[in-house]
Amino acid sequence: MRIITYLTLLLLLMACEETPQKEPLVLWYDSPARNWDEALPIGNGRSGAMIFGRTDNEQLQLNENTLYSGEPSVVFKDVKITPEMFDKVVELMKAGKYTEASDLVCKNWLGRLHQYYQPFGDLHIQNNKQGEANRYKRTLNISDAVATTVYEQGGTHYEREVFASHPDNVIVMRLKSNTPDGIDISLNFTSPHPTALQKGRDDRLILHGQAPGYVERRTFEQIEQWGDPYKHPELYDANGKRKFNKRMLYGEEIDGKGMFFEAQLKPVFPKDGKCDITDSGIHVYDTDEVYFVLSMATSFNGFDKSPSQEGIDPSAKAAGILDKALSYEGFYN
Repeated sequence: MRIITYLTLLLLLMACEETPQKEPLVLWYDSPARNWDEALPIGNGRSGAMIFGRTDNEQLQLNENTLYSGEPSVVFKDVKITPEMFDKVVELMKAGKYTEASDLVCKNWLGRLHQYYQPFGDLHIQNNKQGEANRYKRTLNISDAVATTVYEQGGTHYEREVFASHPDNVIVMRLKSNTPDGIDISLNFTSPHPTALQKGRDDRLILHGQAPGYVERRTFEQIEQWGDPYKHPELYDANGKRKFNKRMLYGEEIDGKGMFFEAQLKPVFPKDGKCDITDSGIHVYDTDEVYFVLSMATSFNGFDKSPSQEGIDPSAKAAGILDKALSYEGFYN
């Protein structure tokens, strides 16, 4: 009986002990990223960004998971895989003639390669305040999936938070200072795609463009060495002559093919603030706090649908995503 009493008391004491709290998992740095490898990632499975954490000209490199070059693949039917050819390849490999075996396989068995995943664009945030930044720190709280940049400039404390919402499919950014008019910034989009254009419309900034309609992974030298120009009618004519001296084709170069994409960025003020939106970008000033909500969409409509001819309207989709996210009553809480 005494053993049972002691055991019961021990269990009660163990139950009263505080459960140890886990420390949040945080990556932190005392300087901005110098390149893409040092930038901090956020994402929700559909859209994401690499955050550089700069104080003068912040950069968010943007991606959306359906943005690819090309259209549904044309099945290449002239692939010559016969029992005799297979035996020949095995014979060459057994003889240690790997180069000959590889050339035979590449020339006769390979069709066309898949298209490329494409970058979406970049969001730039220019700090219009003058002065050297100090007490700098940037972090990625992996536990909360929030990237934060903090610093001081001219006696003002600044804080920038960025996260990607999975339920709402948006990227949200919050900028805050500890002085009433501490924030004075200009934002604009750029994109590596020459088709991309930026426009200011009503209450938001828009980036609209079209991905390349064709991108070839192999070099011209590889294609021609293997005698494969006929497999790539986008790049070669019927006589095997090059149509272009480049392997990435846009717009009219590829009969208008290619996936459309659009980003929409809207500033939201929880209190007072001034904002100008033009085709050149967004200018926000005379405020101590502002949110930016970013949506991204493409014309992707399934693996077997032409994104240029049968695609979803990315403008309507991006607007719908953004407006739905902003309709949430507890947005600021």
